[in-house]
Amino acid sequence: MEDVSAHGRLLYRESTLEKLDLWSNELTSIDQTLFQSSKLHVANDELTFYFFTMDFNKDSPFWIGREVIGFESVLPDGLKTFDSFSGLVYTYDFEGVPQNTEDIFRLGKVYTAQIPEAHLLAPTWCMKLKGIDHGQLVNGVTKTPFTRFQFFKKT
Repeated sequence: MEDVSAHGRLLYRESTLEKLDLWSNELTSIDQTLFQSSKLHVANDELTFYFFTMDFNKDSPFWIGREVIGFESVLPDGLKTFDSFSGLVYTYDFEGVPQNTEDIFRLGKVYTAQIPEAHLLAPTWCMKLKGIDHGQLVNGVTKTPFTRFQFFKKT
């Protein structure tokens, strides 16, 4: 589905795809910074991954982060912020969470094959996980995790 992405600020850490399956370690340092900061607040309960290629290469970089509200002038080593821009995006939702790195890239290719003008896509794409705290109760209802894939159209 074609949509328009909103502006947002991402607090993130960069790593390589070789370490993608260890993302929970990266998330711990991000969440600890957010817990300790009085100037940054989590914008939503999504966990965001940015990828810069459709082909898996263990040395390729990826970003893991959370959308935040606020600004912190000094961040711990390894953490950065990125202010995203508004633009056209193709969005696909997947119920559940991909099982591993290969599954993420396989689904990415399946979804981009469905986009009529795939040749107009930017090489950057993202995956957002929502409800990843299995068994956590929210208003008496257990969260069902889902994954959102977004592919950005070149401007």
